[in-house]
Amino acid sequence: MVTLMKPNELARVVCRPALLKDTDDMLELTKHIWEGNDYLPQVWADWLADERGHLVVAEYAGRVVGICMLEYDGPGEWYLAGLRVHPEMEGRGIASQLHMYILDYWQRLHGQGVIRLATYRPKVKHLCERTGFRQLAEFTIFVAPGLPEPVDSFTPLPGDQVERALALVHLSPVSAWMAHMYGRGWAWSTPRPEYVQAAVDESRAWLWRDGLGVLVTGIEEGDHGPAPVIALVGCPTEDLTALLLDYRRLAAKQGYQEAGWVASLHPELQPHLAQAGFHRDWDVALSLYERVSA
Repeated sequence: MVTLMKPNELARVVCRPALLKDTDDMLELTKHIWEGNDYLPQVWADWLADERGHLVVAEYAGRVVGICMLEYDGPGEWYLAGLRVHPEMEGRGIASQLHMYILDYWQRLHGQGVIRLATYRPKVKHLCERTGFRQLAEFTIFVAPGLPEPVDSFTPLPGDQVERALALVHLSPVSAWMAHMYGRGWAWSTPRPEYVQAAVDESRAWLWRDGLGVLVTGIEEGDHGPAPVIALVGCPTEDLTALLLDYRRLAAKQGYQEAGWVASLHPELQPHLAQAGFHRDWDVALSLYERVSA
């Protein structure tokens, strides 16, 4: 393990754009995150090359001790991801400095629109509340085993019905329980036609029961290998349990061992998840925050 030098009153933390030369420091920092299973090493090169985003590091005494990424999320939308601080440097306000640095950059260059982030850390939640963010919802992962039973209630969503499907989802109470967000794994965005169209092109979007409901999925790595995860869903409230049961059947039909949903903890949603056989698979909940500029 590389040990950082002891805190030096003459040294100060400097936030700056990330550089290729920071890669080794990034690898040293992230090997301490999530028992070495941090995803940042897999996306680092893409983030460095992203001309629409802004990858930032915090440097202390010549070493990178913090990281944060401002991702472009579509017209007028941005997402704060990858906030990391080296464990040896926690408690020194580095996360706050990165947060404020990114916010200042966004406000000066892209201040019109919305910026979001998700966190489970109490200190970051307090930081969000101090800097004009509001909490939209709390999310965590729910999973259920695939049901090896026949299912014929899903038909592929035609490309010319994407807008109709989005309208149907928006009117569903389920969408309100999900804060009207499109799930992208562990990040959330405003539902956009291009997201659904991409799912149509990849055979991940369906109409349910002749248009009574809509289901759009993504694919995430689960405990038993790749598994579908709900990105967008809409139907009448009284039909949600039935749709979720059919989703489990669809997952099995496609060869997956389980079906997942990074779902909100809205109290009206929880009974449907339980009745459809889904269980909470993560003790921690992520709070989704949003800040809007006029």
